[in-house]
Amino acid sequence: MDWYDVDDVLYDGNEQEILRLTCPDCGGSIAFAYYADTASFEVTCKRCGHFSRDSGAPRPNCAVLLGDTATIGVTGAGESPKL
Repeated sequence: MDWYDVDDVLYDGNEQEILRLTCPDCGGSIAFAYYADTASFEVTCKRCGHFSRDSGAPRPNCAVLLGDTATIGVTGAGESPKL
């Protein structure tokens, strides 16, 4: 799995698929935030710091199912529990 696959699951996956996601680079937890007022979507690995942003984004399934901001995967050493 790579970051393109992670984005696909965040946008189109079901709740179980979304909750199983971890960073494909380091296995860390993933935080996301969707901002409806700007239609922007941010994804961050809480361990290695990988960051991506999408502008003009449709509301992803992860935001519909889990709320506009959440951290998924196990939060471990070196990770911050908030986005």
